[in-house]
Amino acid sequence: MTETYDFTERRRRALTDLPPAEGGASDTLDMELRAINRSAPVFREIAAGQWRWTPDGTRDDGLPTGCPVTPLGWDDEGFWFLSARRNVFCLKENAGKGNIDALFAPYGAYLAWAWPRMTGKGDSRRASGNFEAEEVRQDLFAACSDAGAYDPMNRVRGRGAWRSEDGRGLIVHMGDMMLTPGASGRAELRRPGVYEGKAYPVGPALPAPGAHGADWPGIEDFDTPGQALMEDYQSWLWMRGEVDARLMLGWTACAMVGGALRWRPYVFASGDQGAGKSTLIEYTQAVLGGKDALLRSEDATEAGVAQTLGLSSVPVLLDELEPEADNTKAEQMVRMARRASSGASRMRGGADGNSTETIVRSCILFAAINMPTMGDQDWARMASLVMSPFPEGAKRKSGLDLVKAAALGRALHRQMIDWFDARRRDAQLGDFDDLTEAVREALKEHGGHNDRGADTFGFLLAGYWAATQTEMPDRAELEALVKGLERDQLAEYDNIMPTWKKCLNLLLDTRPRELERRNAKSVRDILSKFRRGADPYVESGEDQHETSADWNWTCDSLKAVGLSLYRPKGEPQDFEHARLFVPNTHPSLNAIFDGSPWRAAAKGAAGGWGSALSGGPREVISKHRTNEARGVLIRLSALMPKPEKGQADAND
Repeated sequence: MTETYDFTERRRRALTDLPPAEGGASDTLDMELRAINRSAPVFREIAAGQWRWTPDGTRDDGLPTGCPVTPLGWDDEGFWFLSARRNVFCLKENAGKGNIDALFAPYGAYLAWAWPRMTGKGDSRRASGNFEAEEVRQDLFAACSDAGAYDPMNRVRGRGAWRSEDGRGLIVHMGDMMLTPGASGRAELRRPGVYEGKAYPVGPALPAPGAHGADWPGIEDFDTPGQALMEDYQSWLWMRGEVDARLMLGWTACAMVGGALRWRPYVFASGDQGAGKSTLIEYTQAVLGGKDALLRSEDATEAGVAQTLGLSSVPVLLDELEPEADNTKAEQMVRMARRASSGASRMRGGADGNSTETIVRSCILFAAINMPTMGDQDWARMASLVMSPFPEGAKRKSGLDLVKAAALGRALHRQMIDWFDARRRDAQLGDFDDLTEAVREALKEHGGHNDRGADTFGFLLAGYWAATQTEMPDRAELEALVKGLERDQLAEYDNIMPTWKKCLNLLLDTRPRELERRNAKSVRDILSKFRRGADPYVESGEDQHETSADWNWTCDSLKAVGLSLYRPKGEPQDFEHARLFVPNTHPSLNAIFDGSPWRAAAKGAAGGWGSALSGGPREVISKHRTNEARGVLIRLSALMPKPEKGQADAND
């Protein structure tokens, strides 16, 4: 039997013999630095202050050999370094000795050796045990200037999983140590620091991925940790059954490597009391490594999440995002998740005239009893996982052991790392990128999804497959994998419609006061009456004058809200040949679209409705220009087709 993975002991042993990343000190260098005597400083047989004139005494960045500080660059705030403690440190232009001591702590004696303050004259001149702060600043600032502008969003990486620059696999930053792709293919542990030109500062320790060949509780009857976790995730009463359980497991797998993904999926888990929402959060938190391995909050703000995450890519669990009278907070949080999915930045100006940029690179899980109102752009990027309450007296299929879940989570973490290993691609076995692309294509071919939908569900399904399998799926398996996620069957898309159609519906269904005395409720009502005047299939017991209208009555009624009828030259004045002309500017249309995304920016300015309506299909909408105005023509027979005989009219 293989050795059970002892996380605590192996971490202790690993930390005693880690190779350093560039910057910071290895154990050997640490001993050398601590051995420097302030009163008679000598380092590597070089006397105090003599490194400038000694072969191999100067590094490529101009700093002395063995310097435990690494320059990262400069910006308007100051000069940035990876300190001797391997955290990101800003040194101001007027930094004093205390700031420099903090930058080099705990190696203060190194300062007294590299930049010594000398006492005495002639042959009696010697190091005083202190340092010249001005000389230190000059050398440090020069090194930072050569490093270039400081760009934390692209050059500093916090805790989480990241892509290696050479494409050989994942870099897993665990706070106090890093897992990097080794030259031989096996992963290597090293200390945080600068690696492949990126700075990885020290942070609170995260659970390490599981070891290969370890025994894991709960997977004796399964081939992979994901299969064991899937059994637990299926114990909730999901609206779509196994399909939703797969998406939930897929999100969990993706969240472990969120910083390395091109697209970070986000999901919203909702369910009434008794559905097990809180238990789901607790279970998923355990799988992801516990509270220290993620950001979890029940009352967070967008700024709070971004500031707490900093430059890390750890998962985010946001509970209790309930709808409120003022939906602003929920909208901001969902908007943040939308930006996080693609890695888009958020820029905000400050009172000091400097802008602040934040980028969230985490997979986000929302949870609430009721989902807040969201726009189409969010529904199209999110999976909605709805849970039903358990019937009274009903029990889960299996018990949920959080200790076992944590162990399985570390095993799953290792499996996800293996899916990014370049050796898979070199051996033509297919890596996670190949898997994701295959699933996306299957969603488009068999599920009718566009690229956005293929991203949203493709990464979740790829995460599920990577968690439960070790080989690429074949065509039959891909088709089975996407079954149940056909676009036209998904609740996520029920309320989504094209922008032009939403704009047109607002125009047709708004009830302006100008129509009250025209015996009409809305523009749609006017057009319906016009169509009835020539419709032999409409049978109504009402007075015909109340249910139908002719061309002149229709034109007169539409004129009250800035609209008019148009017909091609030589064509009859009937519904079949009529077009509705919508000008780009008109005071009455301003009132209809006021408060909408298509409102006019100022009095007399063209409204946004013109460009929105122009996005409709050419067989329905076309641009048009008269002597008085520009606008669009809407073909009424295509917009409001006649019902078949005996059918109800959907436009009434």
